[in-house]
Amino acid sequence: GLGYVKSELDEDSEAVGGDAGESLLGVPETTASASVEYTMATALTSLDLYMRADWSFVDETVNDFGTLGGPPSGNLDTDAYELLNLRIGLIHDSRWEATLFANNVLDERALVGVGTWGYRKSYINQPRTIGINFKKDF
Repeated sequence: GLGYVKSELDEDSEAVGGDAGESLLGVPETTASASVEYTMATALTSLDLYMRADWSFVDETVNDFGTLGGPPSGNLDTDAYELLNLRIGLIHDSRWEATLFANNVLDERALVGVGTWGYRKSYINQPRTIGINFKKDF
């Protein structure tokens, strides 16, 4: 999928210190994602093997208007980032599933949000995470 948002202030806003035409805070202009999955039967008739990859992209964001009539400070902006998740697993007759997963395979450390409620707060994404999931349908 692909997302494009052209978000900006229509007029100056003294309440937030933003000038007409400035981008809305925390809104990336572009986002994108893609997934691919392949499933195949195994030698055991009731067991399927599947592999999946999920990729996502989030564009940079502006997170501070600065002062009215002046340029944004840039102090709180976030950079664009990409994430890649991989999975390989077994499915047994749609009754149970075992999956080995790796989220954020490239170990991207992205600043995904900031705030200044009396002091600066920064939020980062989850680091590379590897694990096993087991799911059983009843």
